Amino acid sequence: MRLLLCVAAVLLWMERASVQGNDDGYTFQHKSPVVDEQWTNKVQFDMSLKTKYRYPGQETQQTISQDQQHQVRELTVLTVQPGYSTQVKVFFKKASRQTRTGEQKDQEWLPQPVNGKTYVVRRAENELIVINQHGQVPPDDELTIVKQSMQSIGRPNPLAQFLTGRTIAVGETVQLPAELASSFLGSSQATSQSKAVPMKLVKIRDIDGVSCGIFAAQIQNISQNGPRTSTHMTGHLAVQLNTCRTVYVSFRGPVTMRQTRMVANQEYTVEATGSLAVAMRTAKIQR
Repeated sequence: MRLLLCVAAVLLWMERASVQGNDDGYTFQHKSPVVDEQWTNKVQFDMSLKTKYRYPGQETQQTISQDQQHQVRELTVLTVQPGYSTQVKVFFKKASRQTRTGEQKDQEWLPQPVNGKTYVVRRAENELIVINQHGQVPPDDELTIVKQSMQSIGRPNPLAQFLTGRTIAVGETVQLPAELASSFLGSSQATSQSKAVPMKLVKIRDIDGVSCGIFAAQIQNISQNGPRTSTHMTGHLAVQLNTCRTVYVSFRGPVTMRQTRMVANQEYTVEATGSLAVAMRTAKIQR
């Protein structure tokens, strides 16, 4: 789950340039972010799971659960390096979560710990440093959410690395290499395995006045960090031709998890199957 939430990391690169397109295809370009530029990110996450608990010599137990999260984040670029942001201010304008188990319906949406709060995020070597609006390190529950949301800070945009200078025709399929796919998913750990991502350019469309390439893509990932998790998602993403900035993402697909646990010196197995949907939309804030 953590890895897919980190798909949001590709929504943090910016700046405009000229668009090149002709009968032979469309050329993608990229420029460095600009200090004080501001963006809004809207994120939706929905996971439904059927979980089975297998205890030795006992009847299998089963639970059904659903986890939905909505966030609206406002980002301000504070410092940059050529190609990417090194420090940002993020305001969680809205952050809410709804969880349901069994046959529960109409559960209340509850604010997440980061709701209505502002943080400054920067990367020191390979570690994200987060402080709150009071200049202090936030509590662990807030820190976890902020770090999951801001994994792209201090790192090059993997899609820009792949697409910059590349000319692609509508209908053509390109393969995002596995190592860049890992960065795209936030799964660069040795315990995670990502496959190359096939991306088919299906059309060119204006979004917020900027020409974007609309790609159909398939994402596959296996993680053994904690529960063994496997995902296979399909969907679409929109990438600005003049910046390589991703402004829209929508993916959905099956997910499976398996983990062995211990209780009272007895080993048991937890197995889960279900579906996962992730959607994101980013737009420049006009002041």
